[in-house]
Amino acid sequence: MSFYQSVSNSRSRDLSDADIMRVAPSVFAAEASSTRSERYRFIPTSAVLGALRNEGFTVAKVSQSRARLDANKDFTKHQLRFRKEGFTLPRVGGVFPELILTNAHDGTSAYNLEFGLYRLVCSNGLTVREAGIDAIKVRHSGPKLIDDVIEGSYRVIDASSDVGDRLELLAGTPMPVPVQREFARAALSLRWDEGEAPIDEDQLLRPRRIADQSNDVFTVFNRVQEGLIKGGLHGRTGEGKRTTTREVRSIDKLNGINRSLWAGAVEVALALK
Repeated sequence: MSFYQSVSNSRSRDLSDADIMRVAPSVFAAEASSTRSERYRFIPTSAVLGALRNEGFTVAKVSQSRARLDANKDFTKHQLRFRKEGFTLPRVGGVFPELILTNAHDGTSAYNLEFGLYRLVCSNGLTVREAGIDAIKVRHSGPKLIDDVIEGSYRVIDASSDVGDRLELLAGTPMPVPVQREFARAALSLRWDEGEAPIDEDQLLRPRRIADQSNDVFTVFNRVQEGLIKGGLHGRTGEGKRTTTREVRSIDKLNGINRSLWAGAVEVALALK
């Protein structure tokens, strides 16, 4: 499993290069991993970062997979979450759209662009897959890599206009308790094999704050997502030993859980409509 470290900023200021360098040195890699072939076109993520900043994007969060070998820390997978002035969802309070850029210089990732959301009340970020907002991949062998990433970034933004409608649907649809429990049970399977979860669906559904006590689909989705990803829930292993769930710290696992949860929440909302 790849673990990561991250730094985030809920305010509007851009994370500095020093902030980014502290947790994600691979963003500023000076060369590609020696495992890459001659076809690999090395352009550091820092160059793409500079180009996106020139377009008005700011960095809200950065994460990097923790390399098992110190020699690989300059090449491993990293992820930056960007915001942009004017890139908003005005109909939904406390939720901000984000552009998610994932890359690596060891061959484990192309430049990958996705749409994300950030919910201020719980400092949660999620990755959203909707029709028309599929991930955009830019290979390291392209002749105009930076231009392609910039173009892809605006394609993600342009395709995100329907997400506001989806959020309104989720926030405006009551979710009956039996459906909540079914949704939470399905969510457990995204992280643990059947019968191996140390917690139950009721723990995922329990609100952590007053703002999350509503029973609309969007609020239930956020309760379940936070409990599943942030951990901190007490339970017992299959052997009966006490345990506390840990935060999910794999970039790939985190994105996978978020995408699946979002798709499940949309499916439930449409069925209840």
